[in-house]
Amino acid sequence: MRANAELAATTERLAEAAQRGPDPEATQARLGALKLLVGDLIDEVEAALPRLAGDGPGLAGAAARHLVGAGGKRVRPMLVILAARAAAGMAGDPAAHETPAWRAALGKLAQASELVHAATLLHDDVLDDGRTRRGLPAARVLWGNAASVLGGDFLLIRALELTAASGIDGTLNDLLAAIAHMVDGEALQLEHRGKSDLDPAGYLAVVDGKTASLFRWCGRAGARLAGMDPSVVDALGAYGLHLGRAFQIVDDVLDVEGNPAALGKSVLSDLQEGKLTLPVLYALEREPALRARLAHCLTAPNQDGAAEAAGVGEAVVRTGAAERARVTAQRETAAAAKALASLGKSVWHDALVHIAHELCARVS
Repeated sequence: MRANAELAATTERLAEAAQRGPDPEATQARLGALKLLVGDLIDEVEAALPRLAGDGPGLAGAAARHLVGAGGKRVRPMLVILAARAAAGMAGDPAAHETPAWRAALGKLAQASELVHAATLLHDDVLDDGRTRRGLPAARVLWGNAASVLGGDFLLIRALELTAASGIDGTLNDLLAAIAHMVDGEALQLEHRGKSDLDPAGYLAVVDGKTASLFRWCGRAGARLAGMDPSVVDALGAYGLHLGRAFQIVDDVLDVEGNPAALGKSVLSDLQEGKLTLPVLYALEREPALRARLAHCLTAPNQDGAAEAAGVGEAVVRTGAAERARVTAQRETAAAAKALASLGKSVWHDALVHIAHELCARVS
């Protein structure tokens, strides 16, 4: 009973804090408070990640260890844990489910989610010629593109092994489908790179593949672990899908107006890599003449391209496109919360709602 009261108090504090508006330090503090709900297992995930990445071969292992060791918000493992506990709470006290075997399976699924994410970052940096990641030189800069690709492949294999070892029916097939969708999203983005022919629907298709498909898997994996029926699995999957969309849209807003030091990467990097994001697409709708400047940004040499990217970024803010994109992210956040209706109220349900609002409101 005392534990439940403490959890309820934590989520109440988060709800109150969420009303105070975006603030980098406050947002990080509130996310830290949210981790109290999952801290026991998050600590285990954090401790396991270096070991899981550490036995990779040669330079591939070095690349994997470098990225995993650089930290991160660990949002995806948090989602797996919260989804599992929220679903288990539908059948009574979630603590009653947490046998050693259940916790071990939950840990494996949470670890797998972070390793898949890390793998995609190693691959993305090669595709995008990325120079920094999480405030450090990208693995490809230190060890080369081949090592970064192989490091990502190694982490994907580890993630699949962990998912299979969890023994939870359906999670491995779901993860294979999610990875296939991630490849589809990356391929679609690559097809439109350097062009100005993408529209908001195409952008959303890219996001659903590259980002939201893994978030969706996190929700579904937690529900499957709790032994829930397909309707609950689908509900938590829908929550993850909408949350993933909101998360990526906010990331794309931050690429235009964020703080490079806080983000751990340069701003306007998406524009300079030839990617059209939702804030830019909204700016084009409001200021069609911007299309010519954008085309020059996508084709100009590095220095000129950076200057043009800065101009496009200013237009995104000036036209209100960045704020419009945030409103779209807020709608996706509301859809994520609505998907949870069938779970009923609990501290875990509230935590899932709060993490959605926190991630949407962040400014770093």
